[in-house]
Amino acid sequence: MKHLKFRKALSILTALCLLGNVFVCAAAEDKQNFLNFEKLTDTADGAIYRCTAPNGQEVYFVAELPTVWMEDVNFDGTDDIVVLSQLGVSNAYYDLYVWDGEQYVYATPYGGLANYMLDADKGYLISSANNGLAGLECEYTFYRWEGTEPMTARTLRAETKSEWQDSTDGSYSFAIVYDNRILHAAVTDYTADIYEGNVIWEKDFNMEADGFDGGQVWDEMYDALTAGL
Repeated sequence: MKHLKFRKALSILTALCLLGNVFVCAAAEDKQNFLNFEKLTDTADGAIYRCTAPNGQEVYFVAELPTVWMEDVNFDGTDDIVVLSQLGVSNAYYDLYVWDGEQYVYATPYGGLANYMLDADKGYLISSANNGLAGLECEYTFYRWEGTEPMTARTLRAETKSEWQDSTDGSYSFAIVYDNRILHAAVTDYTADIYEGNVIWEKDFNMEADGFDGGQVWDEMYDALTAGL
């Protein structure tokens, strides 16, 4: 994925945070090949819906105000089912149902898929959650496909620094203390060990320091995230 393309995605994500849900809905409505679906029953998290796939298969999902379309998300040349299932102030969450040659199977990454992007050139599915600070506090995950399963390849997590506070005698930890001045960022690579991962870059940024520049911070995080991908 090109640097400018990724920066543009971040800018769009920040704009969504500032301007609200309308633009997320508009982006979904620009998708082609909508599928018909029907509401079956209400739930605490929205409602249960049923849609009929092109092969006649009935697909069920839980969503708030869903939008359903078809798109090739795993780059195999066959369109899959995408459901916009949850819409927040700055993040939209999606469920994926990928065609395995016979039927559509649930293929949403563990932990959810936020504001997804596709890098067809390199074969990555990308989740990009904006957690605050105009997009600097964020969680990006690059997934590579193994059949119909998205496997974590690399993550960037940037958040307010936190640490456990120990008791006076040091025998136990009893609280998490946050330092709102510090943005802690870490990039973890999962290509060698998919279960544990390996932290390949880590840095603290003092947001109260003279000359702090969010754009430069993002550039540095981006370079660490994408190095070698």
